[in-house]
Amino acid sequence: MKRLFLLSTLISLGYWAYQYFMPAVELTNPVFAEVRVKIREGNREIEAVLFAKAADDADCRMRAERTRQHLLDNCPKCLSRSFECKAELAPRYLKFFDDRPGNITYLSYRPASRGERDVRMIFWGLSIDEANSLCEQMRGILSPLYRGPTSCIRPTAS
Repeated sequence: MKRLFLLSTLISLGYWAYQYFMPAVELTNPVFAEVRVKIREGNREIEAVLFAKAADDADCRMRAERTRQHLLDNCPKCLSRSFECKAELAPRYLKFFDDRPGNITYLSYRPASRGERDVRMIFWGLSIDEANSLCEQMRGILSPLYRGPTSCIRPTAS
């Protein structure tokens, strides 16, 4: 029995190391996760949207479920939540994966290992200064959790 437990533990560690230390793979035909959350903050309503490239539909659904559970457990101010996996993302959202400045601040997270995914997080209902500050806070939270680079893509000066 001890031998079976040890073997099981070693297999788990091996799989984790494979996911963590192997370089990220380029997803040739990704499925896109779209997670939308409305948050009431005082008399304002803020909408947060997360877009992620998943390896396939099963990967997308698994990650969306994890996110859903995390929000249920940790976001009492969330008014509504929606989770969707889709084969295509609207061009206006797909352009965020180019990491080019536009008219809003957004968080870019690029994968560095096989288990990480390419993610963009956008907030509406905030001033530019508030969005910049929130983006930096999110970077501070995510940076220690993931190996990939995170950056805040800020709006171009108008």
